[in-house]
Amino acid sequence: MPDILFIPPDDRLPFARDIAALHLTAFPSSHFTTLFSINLLESYYSKLLSYSDAVIIAFDAENVVGFILAGTNLGYGVSKFVSAYRFSLFAILLKNPSHLCSKIISALNLPFRRTSRYKSNHSYRLFSICVSPGIQGKGLGSQLLSSLEYYLASSSISSYGLSVKSSNSAAVRFYLMNGFLVDRSDGDLCFMSKGLP
Repeated sequence: MPDILFIPPDDRLPFARDIAALHLTAFPSSHFTTLFSINLLESYYSKLLSYSDAVIIAFDAENVVGFILAGTNLGYGVSKFVSAYRFSLFAILLKNPSHLCSKIISALNLPFRRTSRYKSNHSYRLFSICVSPGIQGKGLGSQLLSSLEYYLASSSISSYGLSVKSSNSAAVRFYLMNGFLVDRSDGDLCFMSKGLP
């Protein structure tokens, strides 16, 4: 079984490329970030690693085979990334009409929503979890969550939330099997949370 380690803030950035490479192999092709080049995705994860409260990485020998990014400020990291790379992101959207249409429809619907589409009821959020496709379904994802929950409990955090695309049925099933409850759905986003003992 892979080794699971909590990565301290000063040691995180060297893992950005390995995390980006794993992301490209494991995330569904419908996820917008799978359209990024490895260099752009590495920049994305560099920002996220800088703004994460918890970075947990699973290693099999020297290889990154799973990870979790979680915290309270990851939205700020995404904003910083979008600000720095807006032209690259716009070019990706122009080359991928289905994603462009989705983003436009989402933006047009914003004035009509009672709550923010991306707003969770929980300040602490699981932002990203990933396991290498070759070892998915063998318990590593659940072990990563347990490691995060141990950290949260030791930090006196009693619950956390996440959002996932409702159409990503494998991820929704995974979260339900690991004790998450559905808080609400908004379009194709499902907001889930889990209380900790």
